[in-house]
Formats: sequence, structure tokens, C-alpha cells
Amino acid sequence: MSSLAATQADGYHIPDEYYTSGAYKKKSISQFNGSKGHNQYLQRSVVRFELPFNGVCTKCEAVVGKGTRFNAHKAHVDDYFSSKIYEFTTKCRSCADCEFKIRTNPKDGTFDYVVGINMFTPSTQANVEVARPTMNDDGVHVGGMCTMQSNSPPHQVYHQQQQQQQQQQQQ
Repeated sequence: MSSLAATQADGYHIPDEYYTSGAYKKKSISQFNGSKGHNQYLQRSVVRFELPFNGVCTKCEAVVGKGTRFNAHKAHVDDYFSSKIYEFTTKCRSCADCEFKIRTNPKDGTFDYVVGINMFTPSTQANVEVARPTMNDDGVHVGGMCTMQSNSPPHQVYHQQQQQQQQQQQQ
């Protein structure tokens, strides 16, 4: 009998203890051999998490945009009726000192920022100075940049300026 007969048709050797101990009834061959899994989640409960809303780090006050992806630790913390409540833990990319904890909220169908991060709203940074291109009366870009204090998108600011100029010309 050759050594190839031990590998059988599937290409790997199954030890005799696997069958004699009765482990084949409870465990896969990988679990019997001590494997902890083939990916990060199976090994350490690490998942790829994407921020659902804009946020602000409570320590360094860096703005973290919606859709920013993190490798986060996922943990089951509670239940809401039959739905599980999960908590995702990750660190701030800017300061790396602050730990974010984000929890699912099945009651409201949303996510809650629990620790280390707050929701970012436009009122959080009211009247932020934004650099916008300077325009002449015809709406042609002249060059240079002017700073305006506004929360409106650039095209709304331009139209507001045009309306103000038209009103001044009519008077």
C-alpha cells in the first residue's frame, strides 16, 4: 500500500483519532485540528464597518465623513425583542487615541453614536469660511478666490449674489 492511499480522493489525510474519538459527529476536520477560522471575523470578530452618518471625534474634533470605512470589532451587547443589538468599536484615524463605539438601534431603525464620536450637523460648524472663485457681473470666472461666510452650496451663493445685484440695478 502506497502513501498516496492515505490521502484518499479528497487530497488530505484524516487522522485515525478523528474517527475513533467520535469527533466526526461534533466537529469538522478543521475544528478537530485546531483551526480558528479562515478570516478576521472568525478569528477576532473584526468586520469592515462604514459610518452611517457624518461624525466628529470628541477628542481631536476631526470631522469623519459618512461612508468612511473602518475595521471594527463587532460584539453582541443586547436584544430588542428578537433583533440583536450589535456594538462596533474602532479608533479615530486622526488621533488614534479616541475609541468610537457605534451601536445598532433596531427600535428606530438607525445607528447610535455612543462613545468617542458625536453626530455632525451643519449647526456644529456654522459660518465656516469657504473659498469660492470670484466672478464678474457676467458670471465669468475672473481668477483668484474670495472667502465668504456661508453654509450654502456654491451655486446657491452665486444665484443669491446675482439676485442682489439685479435688485440693486433696478433701484
